[in-house]
Amino acid sequence: MRKHFWQGDAVNDEEFKNRLTNLNAHILKGHKVEFKIDEFFRACDRFSKKLVSDLLLRKSLTQVLVDSGESNAIDAEVAIDEIVSFIEEKALRSKLNAEFGNDNPFRSQKVSKPRPVFESWFPLGFLVQFLASNAPSLAVLS
Repeated sequence: MRKHFWQGDAVNDEEFKNRLTNLNAHILKGHKVEFKIDEFFRACDRFSKKLVSDLLLRKSLTQVLVDSGESNAIDAEVAIDEIVSFIEEKALRSKLNAEFGNDNPFRSQKVSKPRPVFESWFPLGFLVQFLASNAPSLAVLS
């Protein structure tokens, strides 16, 4: 039996199927919760720093990636380094500013910058994204 991570809970296959069946109720529940973007930035930044400073955590995550069969030790280290630099608060804010025109994706603002933006978009609604697992850092970097 596999464990699934669903809105902060570890659930088994049966509960996962039940929640999928009642997806609308879970979506509505999620809409009632205020997402505190600054707390998210701080949490990502703290985790980024922990991935650099906590060698035991880093070794453990590297081993998880290697044991998954998706990565060797060198590629796992590279993936962790990519995640570290991507989730730093400054990097996240910069990415959101480039794509949204501000660092809060829940506040719509027209992107108007003097520098050209190769790719940008505007929030139009709710998006759920299922990702392939063929690259260890794919989920974080998407």
